Amino acid sequence: MKKLVLLFVLYISCIRFAGATGQAGEVIIIGQDTLQLLSCPIEVDSVLSLKVSTCADRCGSSTGCWRGYIGWWRLENGTLYLEKLVKEDRDSLGREILIDTKDIFDAYNRDGKIVASWFTGGLRVVKGECISYTHMDFWRDYEEEWIYRVEQGKVVSRQVYHNVSRKAAISSGDFIMWVADLFNGDQFPELKDKHLFFKARVLPRFDGSIDSMNIEICVMPSDSVSRKALRYRKWIKNDFSNPYTKAIKAYLELLPEWDYLSIRDQVRAYELAWDLVGWEGKGCKAYEEQCLLKSSADELSLNDSIYRLREHPLQYDMNLFTRLRSLWQKALLSGYLWKYFACWEIRNDRLYLVSLHDGKTKESIPLSYIFPQNAGEPVEASWYTGKLLLQGKGPLGQGFPLHKIYREEIVCEIEKGKIVRQTRYDNFFKEGNEKARNRYEKEIENFDWKQFPDLKDKNIDCQYRVYPRMDGTVDSVCINIILSEKNEPWKQEKIEDPRHPYVKICRDILGKVPSWEVILERGEVRTVKGIVLVRRSIPKSEEDN
Repeated sequence: MKKLVLLFVLYISCIRFAGATGQAGEVIIIGQDTLQLLSCPIEVDSVLSLKVSTCADRCGSSTGCWRGYIGWWRLENGTLYLEKLVKEDRDSLGREILIDTKDIFDAYNRDGKIVASWFTGGLRVVKGECISYTHMDFWRDYEEEWIYRVEQGKVVSRQVYHNVSRKAAISSGDFIMWVADLFNGDQFPELKDKHLFFKARVLPRFDGSIDSMNIEICVMPSDSVSRKALRYRKWIKNDFSNPYTKAIKAYLELLPEWDYLSIRDQVRAYELAWDLVGWEGKGCKAYEEQCLLKSSADELSLNDSIYRLREHPLQYDMNLFTRLRSLWQKALLSGYLWKYFACWEIRNDRLYLVSLHDGKTKESIPLSYIFPQNAGEPVEASWYTGKLLLQGKGPLGQGFPLHKIYREEIVCEIEKGKIVRQTRYDNFFKEGNEKARNRYEKEIENFDWKQFPDLKDKNIDCQYRVYPRMDGTVDSVCINIILSEKNEPWKQEKIEDPRHPYVKICRDILGKVPSWEVILERGEVRTVKGIVLVRRSIPKSEEDN
């Protein structure tokens, strides 16, 4: 009895996450065709499933086949037969490994064949190209599909489907994100200090045009967004007289065609399953980190030098930027999401827009698109108030954060286009002695922690922050020790007292590193952070010895 309970516990623990990833299908033979079966007839019978999983060593299976086996089936004269069961992996010579089904299916043996008379349900047989895929369970669709209804191993009906997929030139998912960047929040001054969220459901026709559209919006104060759970948001559904809904609808209608997917004679709608922020405050779209429209950074000329510009000042005022709408439509019709870059200049302590360029073709865009009557002369950026980060002489190095920090950086503070303050920084990077750092981290791991009786059966993590000087030597070291129970790691104790012996040990060891990396960014040396995982509790047996 105890053995049976143990097997059941193992069975449950091994299948509790089944279907969490895409699963390998079964195999079914129908006539001369060997096809993929996206159903598991054995799994509908808990007794058979437990017996097979024991033989298949389900707990040793991969995430791509939680059941631990692949069933081979045959559909013949309207009856479903089990041909064989094989393990999901193969032997060293690439041969399949059969699972011994002796004694498991004896009750279903008819003249040497295993009749699946225990099975009542649907069989989903597929063929052709996979046209829709979600990395979970059997959530995928193919060009050809047969749905068999089976009762006690006998086929009672069959439905045949020809599924259709037609991809648009522009991905619907990419387009939705693009719309979020393009949305003109400046059109609605009442949305200051508020967030506008929206969800959309678009049902396309075969030609990609829109058959119907559902839109939901939600407006919330910015300071309550993080405090209120999603379920407390009040959504306004399909009120197309609402100005926000009307604006979002107009953006969605810009896309000339949408992805079309028809599965089992039902057209699937494209659904936005997450919230997109339409407004985060004045100038929220002017920063590179939040903008997907850019193809390359803007450039700025100052004192005969060209700098990379982190910000996009044109998007600080989306009322100006939206005047380029005709260019968006033209680009979408040709099959790409419109992108751009701008060239700027600072002279006489004023910021000017000099030129505008298509991000794909690099062709010049007349400034008259934005400023009527403009004949090509630079335009003073009187609409811009904020800070600009000018970056020159190339990044400090490869990898984070070096590729984001440039050797020369100038911060310009601007009010209505006028430069009110400039601060220049010469950033710096010096490599540290990584071998020594690794060696002393290893010394912390190998330290004789068993000399402390209260650490018995505990894990030790050492989190550190090193404040280096410009030459790489240590100015100070901050240590946090995290103690956790070996068998209950969620129970933790944090030690920060600099006088505590565990803290002093780690601090003294790390203080031996002769040289740490130095990143001087805008006048400040970055701290060096790290963690040493001492995953070696002191066993009681070792203590006793």
